[in-house]
Amino acid sequence: MNTLESRVEKLERQNRVLKCAGMLALAAVSCLLLMGQSPGDKVWDELRTRRLTVVDEAGKERARLSMVGVPDLDYREPALLLFSESAKVKVDLRIAGDESIVPLMPMLRMLDEDGLLRVMLETGAGGSSLRLSGPSKGCGKVNIYAGLDLQGGVGAQAQGVQLWSDWKTKQVERVSESGAPRLRMEDPEGYAMSLGVTELLTPSPGTTTRRSAASIVMFDREKNVTWEAPR
Repeated sequence: MNTLESRVEKLERQNRVLKCAGMLALAAVSCLLLMGQSPGDKVWDELRTRRLTVVDEAGKERARLSMVGVPDLDYREPALLLFSESAKVKVDLRIAGDESIVPLMPMLRMLDEDGLLRVMLETGAGGSSLRLSGPSKGCGKVNIYAGLDLQGGVGAQAQGVQLWSDWKTKQVERVSESGAPRLRMEDPEGYAMSLGVTELLTPSPGTTTRRSAASIVMFDREKNVTWEAPR
């Protein structure tokens, strides 16, 4: 009888050992499967976050997707910022504006290492504009716009090209507004010439006359007409 009981007890111990071994084997297999699964095998339907940062091998921030504040204005804009190795913003892509204040305007800005704006592309409901600038504030710039003036407002179906010798002196302007083409040239001293449709203001009696597209008008530095053809 004792022999039978000892055999039963021995079998029970072996059974418990086998159960434990089976559970350990199952756990090991599960761990191997989980370890072998790459992150790309998991597809997320949605990722919600307030800020997404991308860093390089050295841990430096190189890209940031977030809502950014606007100086002196009480709203934030969605923006993607790309940084150089020296942590300076090189590319700024955002949707500017607040629908409750001003129309929304997608905008792309590219800056140099000194933080100066070199390229700016913006578009809105009224048109688009492109600005190209030199490497410093003393260099020239080019503005191209269609239906959107250079302050971001809506033009009256205007298309134009402006060439600046520096940040303050406009040298050449080619404009076509409401079917009225014009080419205007001006030097740093203020002397100018207009070829094409030009509106002239007569101080007394305060009337405005329009010259045709086949006309040339020259101005002195006080914007007085010095010569025109045809008269």
